[in-house]
Amino acid sequence: MNPEYQMVRLSGKARRLTEQKKWIDRIFEENPSMKEVYPGDSRYILEPFCVEEGEIEFFDLGKSPIVRAGFAFGGAQVGKKGFEITDACIGCGKCQRNCPQQCIRAGAPYVISREHCLHCGLCYENCPAGASLFTGRPDFFGGLLLEHLEISLLAIAIAIVVGGFAGIVISEYSRLAKPTLGVVNFLYTIPSISMLGFLIPFSGVGNATAVIALTVYALLPMVRNTYTGISNIDPAILEAAKGMGSTRFQVLWKIKLPLAMPVIMSGIRSMVTMTIALAGIASFIGAGGLGVAIYRGITTNNAAMTMVGSLLIALLALVVDMILGFVERRMKMRSARAKRTNRIMGVTALAVCLCLLVVSLLPVSARDTIHIATKPMTEQYVIGEMLDLLIEQDTDLSVELTQGVGGGTSNIQPAMESGEFDIYPEYTGTAWNMVLKEEGVYSEDLFGELQQRYNEDYDMQWIGMYGFNNTYGLVVRREIAEQYDLHTYSDLAAAAEQLVFGAEYDFFEREDGYDALCDTYGLHFKETMDLDIGLKYQALNQGQIDVMVIFTTDGQLSASDAVVLEDDLHFYPSYLCGNVIRNEVLESHPELKEVFDKLTGKISDSDMARMNYEVETEGREPRDVAEDFLREQNLLQ
Repeated sequence: MNPEYQMVRLSGKARRLTEQKKWIDRIFEENPSMKEVYPGDSRYILEPFCVEEGEIEFFDLGKSPIVRAGFAFGGAQVGKKGFEITDACIGCGKCQRNCPQQCIRAGAPYVISREHCLHCGLCYENCPAGASLFTGRPDFFGGLLLEHLEISLLAIAIAIVVGGFAGIVISEYSRLAKPTLGVVNFLYTIPSISMLGFLIPFSGVGNATAVIALTVYALLPMVRNTYTGISNIDPAILEAAKGMGSTRFQVLWKIKLPLAMPVIMSGIRSMVTMTIALAGIASFIGAGGLGVAIYRGITTNNAAMTMVGSLLIALLALVVDMILGFVERRMKMRSARAKRTNRIMGVTALAVCLCLLVVSLLPVSARDTIHIATKPMTEQYVIGEMLDLLIEQDTDLSVELTQGVGGGTSNIQPAMESGEFDIYPEYTGTAWNMVLKEEGVYSEDLFGELQQRYNEDYDMQWIGMYGFNNTYGLVVRREIAEQYDLHTYSDLAAAAEQLVFGAEYDFFEREDGYDALCDTYGLHFKETMDLDIGLKYQALNQGQIDVMVIFTTDGQLSASDAVVLEDDLHFYPSYLCGNVIRNEVLESHPELKEVFDKLTGKISDSDMARMNYEVETEGREPRDVAEDFLREQNLLQ
C-alpha cells in the first residue's frame, strides 16, 4: 500500500486522498488528547477514507472511526436485498466487524458488496441502532415499561376519583362550576417543566412528584367531561324521575351518571392517552418510566434508544386506549348475560390490580439500600454504574441507581439534604459556585474549605476523588475558526457579534457561566441558544450554533468538526470529580470508604474521554464500559 495515498470506491466513484501524514498530523494537532492514544509515529497506522471532496474519516485497522466529518451514516437492516442502509446508524462499526464474508467494508456510509452477502443477519443482530435494541435488552426496557405503567395508572386512578367527584359536585351546585373550571384550566396551562419545578421543594424528586404533576394535568378533561355530561341531560328526564319519587342520590346514581357515561368515558380515554404520553417527562426529576430511555438516548447520542422509548410510549397509549374502548363497548350492552359478564370481568380486573399493588409494595430485598443519583451526562452514567458494580460486589448493600436527574446539581443537592439520595458524583468547581454560592473562581487550594463547609452546612463530605478534571472549554465550527482566524477566547471578541452561542440551560445561570465569561473577555454574541446537553454537538454540526461550551472530557469532541479555543486568561476554574456522601450514610456503612478508596485517582482525563467516546460514538452501554474499565484496573472479581 502506498503510504502517500489511499483509494476507496464509494457509490461507483473513486476518490484519492493525498498527503496522508499531513492530514493525520493536522487532526492530532487539533485534538491533543489523541496523542496519548497514538504516541509518536504510531498515528500513521490510521487509514484515511475520502467520503466526499474535502471530507475525511480515519479508521484504525477496521475499528470504529477515530475522526469523522460531514457525512450521514447508514445503518444495518436486513431485507430481501441483504444489508441495507437506514438513517438510524450510529457509526459504531459492529456490522463490519461481525460480517463473516467481509462484504461490509469500513467507510461512511458503509460500503456493501451485496453479491457476496450471505443474508445471515449478523450485522442486524449486532447493530445497537437496529430493532434488536429492544429484544437485546428486555430487562431494561421491560422494567422501564412497568415503571411507566405504575406512574401513569396511579395518576389516572387519582384523577378519575378526584376529577369525577369534582365534576359531580359542580354539576349539582352550579355556582361552583365557573370558579372550579377556571382553577383547573389555569393549572392545565402551566408548562410541565415549570410544574415539576414548583413541586420539587414540597415533594422532592422522584415518583411522588411525577404522580402529583400528572394528576394535576389529568384533572381538566375529567372534571370538564363529567360536568358537561351531567349538565346536558334532558331536564324532562330528570323531572320525570323526581316525579316518580326518586331521591337526589337515586337520580344521580341511576339517571345522571349512566346517561353521562359516554361523555365521561370520552374524557377518560383522552386523559389516559395524554397522561401516558406526558409521563415520559418524569425522568427529568429522577422518576422512572420510558422517559429514562428517551432522555438517556438524547444525552448519550443514542438515537435508537430514544426512538425505542418513544415508540413504546406510543404503543402503550394505544393499547390502553383499545382496552378502554373495549370496556366502553361492554358497558353499552344491556342484556342480563352481558351485565353478569361485565361484573365478573370487573371483579377480576380489580383483583389483578390489587395483587399488582401488593406485589409492588412488598420489599424486594432485606439488605440496606444505598440511593445513588447522577446528572444527565454520559460520564456520570458510567461513574454511576461503576459505583453500583463495586458497592454490590464489595459490600452487603444493595444499590438503587437513579440515572440522569434533570437539572443536575439544582435538583440532586436538595434531594441529598432531604435524604432521598445518599451519594452522587459532583465537581469541585460546581459545588463551590452553585452549592456554596461563592462568587470567586475555585482552585484546588480551596478544597479544604470546600470540605469543611459541606461538613458544617450540609452534614456531608467529599470522598473518592476520581482524578479527572472535567472543566469547561469553548469550541467553534472549523469554518468559523478559519474565516475569523480564531485561536483564543480573546480572538472571539471581534467576531462574537456575528456568531450564535449555544450552551446547556444551567450555564446561563451559573456564577462562572455565560455572564462572567462575557464580562471577562468582552464578548457580545449575536444571539444565544439554550440546548439540552445531549444535543449540543448535533446543533453545532448542523450549523445552528457557531460557538458552544464543552466539557474537556466530552466523548464527541474528537468526532466533531470543531476547533478548541485556548482559554488565554485562564477563566475556567478546576472541576475535579469526586463523590458527595451524607455523613449519616458513611457512619452507618463504613465499608463504603474502602470502595471509594479503590476508585481514588484511578481515572485520568483521557480515560474518561475514551469511555465517553465509547458510549456516545461507538454506541456501547455505560454499564459495559464501566465494567470493562474496572476489569482493566483489576477492581472486579
